[in-house]
Amino acid sequence: MNWIVFILAAYGAFALEFGVRDALQLGHTAVAPHFVLVLLAFVGVWAPSTVVLWASLALGLGLDLFYAFPSASGGEEVVVVGPWALGCLAAGYTVLTMRPLMFRRGVMALGFLALCGSAVCAVVCVTLLTLRARFDASFTIDPAWSELGVRLANAVYTWALALALAVPLRAVKPVFGFPATGSGVFRAEGVRSGAYSKRG
Repeated sequence: MNWIVFILAAYGAFALEFGVRDALQLGHTAVAPHFVLVLLAFVGVWAPSTVVLWASLALGLGLDLFYAFPSASGGEEVVVVGPWALGCLAAGYTVLTMRPLMFRRGVMALGFLALCGSAVCAVVCVTLLTLRARFDASFTIDPAWSELGVRLANAVYTWALALALAVPLRAVKPVFGFPATGSGVFRAEGVRSGAYSKRG
């Protein structure tokens, strides 16, 4: 993968995340899609495994730095590094695990993997934040079930966004320099063409 193109794409995704996302909220709720997680799913569909994990970790660290939490003292917001990073890493691993089952050239593949990755990321983030809040009184978060409900709703919204962006992303795929493959379906590791032998 061309890392310069990825960095530029990540910059654009973060710009949309914090410039457009609020305008896409559903009414007065906090439910909105995550542009960064759509990029994570897109890279996860096409890039080699090691690249996907490093890219997921980098995107997660960026989200950790941007999504601060209210301070318990009412002062400046508190940045908690870790939950988003590990959540996105888990999301990237989820995409890697599930992509052999997908026809990746289809529009639905990106949407489904973005949904699954976002849901896993939500569970990991809320779990880590809830555990951290028990030992760190410097910041406050909503109750776990409330926080998880909003984040899972965000995952569904991210699925819809990924479906809308699937065709444009597929059009710019060549500039990312992903490895060329001859099939639209990933093969499970260890399975090779002609590897089966006849048994008499």
